[in-house]
Amino acid sequence: MIGGYVTDAGARADFRCAPSAVFKVLCDADSYRLWFGNSAGESLAYVEPDFCSGARMSFKGRGSTMIITSFVPDSLLSFTDSVETYTFTIEPAESGCVVTLRVQTVSVQENARAVNDYDCSVMLRAMKVPAYDLEPEQVDDKAQTGYSRAVASVESFVAGYRLPVDATMKRRRKVISEFIDDANRTVSLNLSSVAAALILCVVLFSALAVSTRFERSNIVPSSGLLLTQSDSVDREHAMSISIGQPKQELELMLNCQGQRLSSDEYFYCSVMCDDDGDPVSQIFVEYNAYGSVRRYAFVDRTISEQLLKVGIKNVGTSVAPSMSIANIEEAVGQPCSAFTVESSGALILHFGRYKADEDPLSTAFRSELFITVNKETATKTCDYYYRYDIMNVYPYDSMSGGLSSQFSRFDEYIESRYQSERSLMLCGKSMNQVAQILGSSGHTIESDEEGIIYYGYVIGSKLNSKVSFEYTVEYRDNIAQSVKYTESRLCTKGNGELGEYGERLSLGMSELEVRHLMEILPSGVTVDADGTVLGYGCFNGDDNRFALTAEFDRDGILRSFSYYDKSGNIVENDSTAEDL
Repeated sequence: MIGGYVTDAGARADFRCAPSAVFKVLCDADSYRLWFGNSAGESLAYVEPDFCSGARMSFKGRGSTMIITSFVPDSLLSFTDSVETYTFTIEPAESGCVVTLRVQTVSVQENARAVNDYDCSVMLRAMKVPAYDLEPEQVDDKAQTGYSRAVASVESFVAGYRLPVDATMKRRRKVISEFIDDANRTVSLNLSSVAAALILCVVLFSALAVSTRFERSNIVPSSGLLLTQSDSVDREHAMSISIGQPKQELELMLNCQGQRLSSDEYFYCSVMCDDDGDPVSQIFVEYNAYGSVRRYAFVDRTISEQLLKVGIKNVGTSVAPSMSIANIEEAVGQPCSAFTVESSGALILHFGRYKADEDPLSTAFRSELFITVNKETATKTCDYYYRYDIMNVYPYDSMSGGLSSQFSRFDEYIESRYQSERSLMLCGKSMNQVAQILGSSGHTIESDEEGIIYYGYVIGSKLNSKVSFEYTVEYRDNIAQSVKYTESRLCTKGNGELGEYGERLSLGMSELEVRHLMEILPSGVTVDADGTVLGYGCFNGDDNRFALTAEFDRDGILRSFSYYDKSGNIVENDSTAEDL
């Protein structure tokens, strides 16, 4: 590349498993967070359409998309973006296979951070854990020798110092045995090496003598007992956690071990519980490969059911990235229901009603107000999830008016409202952010020569298998330009007395006033740069219109509306036509 600097790095490693097991790991999106990237690791958000030549790989935290350039099953995988190129080569060997990783980094600065040989070696070593999960362990002739005792000694040493004893010990045994094999192969007995070995032994025994002076932790006993609750799991201790803090130090501070959720996620609970038996406070922690805090979250269930206060819309102008959690809460006027601290230093706070039954470490929008601040990049975002809860005429615990004609149960209404309001959040978001909000990667509907891509997302109902929520998003340069949302259940509901509602509408009304007047949920929503369109009642495919349609400008003012009167005729009102 002209004017650029190219750095090459690489490493090789022996794997005691079949080449197919390694290739399965390379084609498993969920396992990338266990081994891919530098010391912090990176998660593969999605692969479109799937692992094959030409597929796109989107990683969380990366601004660019990787493209798979080479794909040979059980042999070769290569993917690249404008900066880095990763090439994995798998070669069969007598003991399993040999994996070679080569990384080429292109940068415009001579001293820019690049992947080095050590990074490659760390990635290959970490890759063995998911690979050995797929390939059953093979017993060899060393099982009855001092070899097995050496492996057992290393295991007991590791397990006794705060690594839980669980089903993953088998794959640790395999990794440890390879470590011992590699050590045996590289030993050469000469005078200098013997002298160095004696010195190392003296240092080792000295270190062991010092370590034995410390008492074994009562928090994480080697018996595998799980102590998940403590009086120290509260807001004060959660705010004192720091990125990079060792797991042992954190658990000593919280005075409990925690419950394992996955290979790197744990949660810690308060002793005090609510009426349903759920802990009132919880701390979720994701650790990196070195057992240090990578990211964490705190949830306060005593606040997660509180509603936002009136006047919350002005909070966006009073929040700055330099603020602490306490400062932001003061600006909002109430404590947060939950907060998450990312490895990058970004702080995410949830206010108002919060869906505490889901993973708080995910990036989903689950609260009425969702504030993200980043001190390093000096950025902030304030997203309102329940956009109309400030003056909500629909109570959370009952249905009234026209809602009872749309829904037979209250939870159906909540689900439909939840889906409808998500359509108001998508414009201006990237394709990856839309996928995270909707919980679906979607599918391509069509694309044109001008670079516009239409994506479709179909979300099934959790309460009724016949109901679906459909989103159609128009993207330009990977940014959502317009969103169209429809709900199959409401699109087939009878029109009822919508004509009477149409007679009450008048041009110049605000969107909030129209929603209050209608007293029902819209069957469809369209949002773009020009404004918002709400469709109510049945959708007539012949006329391509809803029973009642209200169109608002970008300031939320009603500029036109139409509806069917009692005779079935279409009545239209348009402020633009009146101006002419």
